[in-house]
Amino acid sequence: MRDRHPEINIGVYESKDKTTCHFCSASILSKCPSRHFNKQQCKNNFYANNGWSIIFNETDVTSFKEEQFFTQLSITNGRYMVYVVRKNSLINDWCYVGITNALEKRFNQHKTDKTFGMYESVEYGVLKDGLSYENASLIEALLLMASQTCRNNKCS
Repeated sequence: MRDRHPEINIGVYESKDKTTCHFCSASILSKCPSRHFNKQQCKNNFYANNGWSIIFNETDVTSFKEEQFFTQLSITNGRYMVYVVRKNSLINDWCYVGITNALEKRFNQHKTDKTFGMYESVEYGVLKDGLSYENASLIEALLLMASQTCRNNKCS
């Protein structure tokens, strides 16, 4: 094996757009959480056989600080929003949950990518805006878990 030249530094590129996976706590790129969820077997490490999360099954409900949790989520100091897209008039017939800081631009991207091409029409609504990226990501993850879709566009 050859020695490195003493004047050459070999570094590892670290993306500034990293976040923490809300399912398994791994450090991931913020632009591709669904890829991580599916390819890294994150889903299998998160959900128990009964369909609920392992963390949920092990949670001691008496230790949950509900007030602190809702206080954190009510902080409106950012420019992100959480939105939900549904495929028909049923209020819980979601096909997508997302976050963005530019809704019109995001839906133009969805149109270009044909994200909702398999549906005749979709409706969307902004659930909460004025959020930090972290709070918006947390709400998005909680909504995905609550809907038991685990990822977008895979509603049954």
